[in-house]
Amino acid sequence: MFSNLKKTINTKQFNYCAKEIFNLPAVNCDRSSSVVVLSQLCSRDLIMYLVAIKSFTRYIVPSKVVIVGDRLTERDVSTLRKQINNIEIINITDVNTSDFPKGGCWERLLTIIDISNHHYVIQLDSDTITFSMPEEVMQCIVDNRSFTLGTEMGQKIITFQEATKLLKDQGVNSQHVQVLAELSMAEIDHTNNLKYIRGCAAFTGFSKQGTSRDRVKNITQLIEQKIGENKWKEWGSEQVASNIAIANSDGSLVLPINKYHYFKPGIDANQFHLLHFVGSNRFTGGEYARLARKQVEILKSSL
Repeated sequence: MFSNLKKTINTKQFNYCAKEIFNLPAVNCDRSSSVVVLSQLCSRDLIMYLVAIKSFTRYIVPSKVVIVGDRLTERDVSTLRKQINNIEIINITDVNTSDFPKGGCWERLLTIIDISNHHYVIQLDSDTITFSMPEEVMQCIVDNRSFTLGTEMGQKIITFQEATKLLKDQGVNSQHVQVLAELSMAEIDHTNNLKYIRGCAAFTGFSKQGTSRDRVKNITQLIEQKIGENKWKEWGSEQVASNIAIANSDGSLVLPINKYHYFKPGIDANQFHLLHFVGSNRFTGGEYARLARKQVEILKSSL
């Protein structure tokens, strides 16, 4: 109860600091662009999202922005249509999840896969800020290469066999769905053909025609058979599936963590192109709100 109250207070403080984002020009889209930017969004994160999308699209202009709406209000929808000049809003309940779990961001991933049949798709979490030109991302778009955020344990693409060995060597052992999935991988890929990256789905790029529902289904159903249907339905399985989809797309890139990373206390944001303000440290020290306000001021000064 106390943690929920603290989160509510922190969110309100952030929203107050970043409220001027509403007064900046709408996100510009160019229909000739090959890129679609997609996010899953709920009402609580609206201002966070506008900071994320406006700080990102000053560098990379999409053909359109797609929102997978999670209980958005009519007011939210109206605001988004004013703030983004070419937007498609898909209700989360309208996404076809046949043969896949529901919830846990699976609707987001499946929508990405569907759109990537015809476009390069960038998944942008609401709790990200882009600080400078993301050159590696721009090159991935040009080369039609998928990408993902790296992590301390995931900075290169490896085989399924290596993914299991990595966890065993480090003594990682828990009942979390991602851990159980990764520990099962060596048993699934006897021919050593499948690849994996222990990345982060907060900021990802999916190349045009780089994956498919069938491809993801065929691999993840093998994991589900090993760890159980109920476990595979838990929060975190979509992260595993995203990692698999990107790793098994030709030529995929793991973004360097010295340029694209998650925020933690003491980090120097000036060193990064993009930071993900992950929940555990999001509001620590008020840095997220300060950096968001600074970005709004920068965007204002560039008008």
